[in-house]
Amino acid sequence: MLSLNETMLAKVVDAALSIVKGDRRWTNAILRAEELLTGGNPYLHFDGARLLILSESGEIYEANGVCQCRAFTQNQPCKHRAAYKLVKRYMETA
Repeated sequence: MLSLNETMLAKVVDAALSIVKGDRRWTNAILRAEELLTGGNPYLHFDGARLLILSESGEIYEANGVCQCRAFTQNQPCKHRAAYKLVKRYMETA
């Protein structure tokens, strides 16, 4: 399980939201990723190159620049990739 300081994560989320300002889909993906990271997900594992995430569907997604979820396959921003980017930035600032 990945343990993140919520105050520090909130700063990373705010910075990410300022970058995508005006892009509704990425904004939604970032906010859903924040919920995923702070909601007590029983399986989040970051190894530096990828984030493994147990999703509500029961699937385990491997996210980095790509993902296996439906949103990604439809060329849309997804919460899994957003979560990976947030965790990566969090680790870089920690």
